Amino acid sequence: MKGSCLHESKYAVMRKGILLMVALTCPILMSCGGSGGFSYVYFGALAEGNWEIYRIQFGGGGMHNLSSHSGYDSDPTVNFVVNKIAFVSDRSGAREIWMMDLDGSNQQRITFLNGEAAEPAFSPNGQKIAFVFSTVADGSSFYRDIVVINSDGTGFVSLTEDANGNYSPAWSPNGQKIVWSNDEHGFSELYLMNPDGTGRERLTFSSWQNEQPSWTPGGRILFSSGESGSLHVTIMDPVPGAARTQLTTGAHSNNSPAASPNGQRMAFISTRDILPNLFSSRSDGTDVTKLTNFVTGGISGPASSVGR
Repeated sequence: MKGSCLHESKYAVMRKGILLMVALTCPILMSCGGSGGFSYVYFGALAEGNWEIYRIQFGGGGMHNLSSHSGYDSDPTVNFVVNKIAFVSDRSGAREIWMMDLDGSNQQRITFLNGEAAEPAFSPNGQKIAFVFSTVADGSSFYRDIVVINSDGTGFVSLTEDANGNYSPAWSPNGQKIVWSNDEHGFSELYLMNPDGTGRERLTFSSWQNEQPSWTPGGRILFSSGESGSLHVTIMDPVPGAARTQLTTGAHSNNSPAASPNGQRMAFISTRDILPNLFSSRSDGTDVTKLTNFVTGGISGPASSVGR
């Protein structure tokens, strides 16, 4: 699999196969937030015969359907400055960016695209949203670019504009950088750029997949790496060619990582019990706890936003 979960095959396999029936949506998409002594994980899942946005306590339990709509709803990103969840929905026909309050109320469409959206990511101040924009080039090929809009849907700006696949944008905690994955070199590699698309730097140089990046509160990058054969949660500094540390182990896949607000734990999707489910662990990959117990469906990974 290249990139995050945006290829049609990835929607079918990663997002729908990592959202509940074997369907949790990938990351990429896991947002962690917490208040009152515990945190929540926000994710998309095919749990009740339909893709919905869910919230679950970071320690497990208390799963709640936030979107409650018959359309496809997935790829949540959460911002606790503006107290909003942005997500992808096809309830208007095509996959567009929608917005809702933290309790699932006040659901509103904010984009009207000539194409389709995926993997939205709030800027830290909640004023901007980066996402993957797909358009058909010649009737069969797709251009997939990273774009940025204002949080009201205005100000559409394309940052990448190339013929390669671009996936999984994530803003740095200080809002000064965006990390994303690009398949220009055959495998997904991680890149870094300024929020206006300038200053592009390649971070990884390998012959395996590096995808689904997110940030720790301390400014390091969590991502899924195929270096050991299976995808595993890995961490590195945002520096070209920086050393990588693999945090998860085993022959199963561990992907779509998201750090907790205090950086002490992380959530991720794993197939260690055959079907994809959400797990959490300490930031070093130890003390693994299973959060969901899906036996059918799929899950779209932890969202890459950090909040309370």
